[in-house]
Formats: sequence, structure tokens, C-alpha cells
Amino acid sequence: MSDVRVRPEEITRAARAVEEAGNQFGRDAESLGNETSSADLFGRDELGVALVEMHNVAIPEAIDYYGATGNCVTETATGMDRLARAYMAVEEDNSAEVVGIFLDLGIV
Repeated sequence: MSDVRVRPEEITRAARAVEEAGNQFGRDAESLGNETSSADLFGRDELGVALVEMHNVAIPEAIDYYGATGNCVTETATGMDRLARAYMAVEEDNSAEVVGIFLDLGIV
């Protein structure tokens, strides 16, 4: 059986990076929504008008999904941070328990 080495500070650092990635998703989704809604991308002929109509139906939902993905990534970061804090709390409780046992035994 191999040892598992958990470094809560590394989990916390990774959580910050994951949170920033989620926030970037949100900023990108907002920016993309602004760019695609203001541009005449397809021209004004019959095909262009049809493409604009399809675009106007599909793009808002796609951008909402992209933004929701960013929210999920951010929530993952929150979970990672909570995991790191919980791990540290358990380690601190275990250390205190061991010290208490040693004190009871007169070892410390």
C-alpha cells in the first residue's frame, strides 16, 4: 500500500487557479455575447437573413451554457477549498488528540 501525501496548501492554491478559470469563462461568455449580438455576420441577402435567424436562436443558449460551465468550474473551486480546510481541521483535531493521549500517559 502506498502512502498518500495530502498538502492542503497545494489544494488551496489549485482551487484559486480553478476559480480564476471559472471566472474567465464567465468574462469570455459575456464578451462573446456582446460581440455576436452587435455584428452583422452573414450579410443581408436571403441566405444571410436565414443564417442570422438561426444564429439568433442558437447563440444565446450556447453562451448561457458556456457561462453555466464557468459557474460549475467556480463551484468546483469552492469544493476544493472546503476540502483543504476540512483536511486541515481533521489534522489539527488528530494532533490535539494525540497530544492529549501523551499528556494522559505522562509522556509529554
